[in-house]
Amino acid sequence: MSIVIVISTVLCTAVGIVGVRLVRATMLGQAVALASGPRQAFIALAVLGFVMCALALPMRIAFGGEWWRWSSPLTITAIVLGATALLFVALTLLGVRFPFVDGYRQAILVLGGIIACKWCVGLAHLFVR
Repeated sequence: MSIVIVISTVLCTAVGIVGVRLVRATMLGQAVALASGPRQAFIALAVLGFVMCALALPMRIAFGGEWWRWSSPLTITAIVLGATALLFVALTLLGVRFPFVDGYRQAILVLGGIIACKWCVGLAHLFVR
């Protein structure tokens, strides 16, 4: 395993920890440094998710070796989760209402769950050859 992949994974995990703390603070109603309300916290969480993806994917493509196959079930799952997160963020910011999401605080939980699932799939890429 390349050192670049390990560094990429550590950086993604560090950004993910910031995201978990953001979700926790928002759910508990605590003040968040980068966000003055639930909408701003939702946007900040979306940006953190995009940063995690941007940190992991190019480095793994460039240095990851032979696991990178478009037909891999893990790759397809990661693509679907990423597209779902992107679509959810866009529709939520455009004001589309979902039956299971009532406001930005619940949207933060949904987005945080999607990001966590995508992180787990990315981590599984390290161990599945």
